[in-house]
Amino acid sequence: MGLPKFSRIWLIAMRDFMGYVKTWGFWLSFMFPILGGVIGYMFASSDIDLSPPRYETVLDETGVHGAAILDFYETEQSDIRAKAIKAMAALLPEADREAFRTSVDEDGYEAGLSELRDRYPTVAERIEMPTPSMIFVDPPENSLSALTSYLDGDDRLTVGDESPRLNGVIVIRGTVDDPEAQYWSKNFNSPPAERLINRYFSDLAKRRYLESGGLSAEDYDEAVSGRTRVELFNPAELSGEDEAEAVSMLDRLPFFAGLGLAFFLLMSIFAGAFMLLTSMIEEKMNKLLEMMLASTRFSEIMLGKMLGAAMLTFASLAPYILIALGGLIGFLLFGNPEQVAAIREAFPLSTILTSLIFLVLGYMFYASILIALGALAQSMQDAQTLSLPIVLLMFLGIGVIQFGAVAPDSPVVAFASIFPLTSPFAMMIRLASDPPLWQVLLSIFLLATSVVVVMWICARIFRFGVLSGSGVGAIKSWFRRVILRKAA
Repeated sequence: MGLPKFSRIWLIAMRDFMGYVKTWGFWLSFMFPILGGVIGYMFASSDIDLSPPRYETVLDETGVHGAAILDFYETEQSDIRAKAIKAMAALLPEADREAFRTSVDEDGYEAGLSELRDRYPTVAERIEMPTPSMIFVDPPENSLSALTSYLDGDDRLTVGDESPRLNGVIVIRGTVDDPEAQYWSKNFNSPPAERLINRYFSDLAKRRYLESGGLSAEDYDEAVSGRTRVELFNPAELSGEDEAEAVSMLDRLPFFAGLGLAFFLLMSIFAGAFMLLTSMIEEKMNKLLEMMLASTRFSEIMLGKMLGAAMLTFASLAPYILIALGGLIGFLLFGNPEQVAAIREAFPLSTILTSLIFLVLGYMFYASILIALGALAQSMQDAQTLSLPIVLLMFLGIGVIQFGAVAPDSPVVAFASIFPLTSPFAMMIRLASDPPLWQVLLSIFLLATSVVVVMWICARIFRFGVLSGSGVGAIKSWFRRVILRKAA
């Protein structure tokens, strides 16, 4: 028989690949992320604000709570700005990070911003201060009925050179000790002012309760902030009596990368499934497969179509892959040296190669089944019927990914990482937690063996479907005759 010739496999792959690449649909999907990035950059670099702040005002009959709500909101905004400034500490040298965070806590975000501009101007340039969701203005009228025209948009506010619309009115009635709060706005789905009022009165209730027992909210917050905090540790990092470092976000990156690769495999199978099924149906109906069999083998046709579908999937996802690789390369070249070293340590060559093995074997496993189903299908209706089991298997893979995301050490995930139908998805998630080597090798062996067996069976089905011209009807007839013992 001899081995399949790669030249024939490549010709079949290029024929299928170029057949789809020449279509408008492929280039529209290819250009979509690029156009999206260009449009996003244009919006980001322009003065267009897709979510402008809401203009709110307060009518306070108590004379106390209105001003207190505004102070409460300003305190929250200061805390948000302080967190944004403290987040930039990750870009500073490790020796200066803790001192910088302490300085922001003690002196405020403005002092931290000034320090960054003086000592680390390149870091300061990367700061994007969060935009407040609301801007409070003085009420243009002193009654709710008079403000109705502003809420309807008939009248406008005067704020500097702008004439914005009044989005909502906070009304505080009752007494200081027993207030009643209302919020009037045409946006009643989830307005930020309503959430602000609820947070304010929740904080007020806490303060009053603590003060009734002779306690202060500040002391309570200080006690809570100084509580014992739990740190996560990985026992694999423990060596002898030395203390290991707590788990950081960099330590979690391999886990997130495993999740991303598992989803990438799912996307690859879904993206290539339509091409494999439709190409098989078209070539079978047009008698092209019979012509190809005059000069090529079944194995060469199967491998060529699998390679063509893989190339098409890779080309379709190329913009996303290039963006991800560009960001990674840029970070490795210009990022914080300590973080770069940690990432390189978190992704050893063995983990990368093992993930690629599962990615390739998983694709070959499901692609073989799809080609066999395409050979049996005689119409798009048949293809939809036959592809249903594969879709169900894909949902099983999605379930494994979701379960592995919350419980990667579960016995169910451990079994799924060895079971061939789900091992490509589950094992890529488990690689981050350093599973036993024997489980990894067993999973690769079982998956590789399953790929060989499935490809052999699918080649038989492929030969049967193409040469005999049979399809779903033949399978139904065989089932009735052999299994049910009924006349066809």
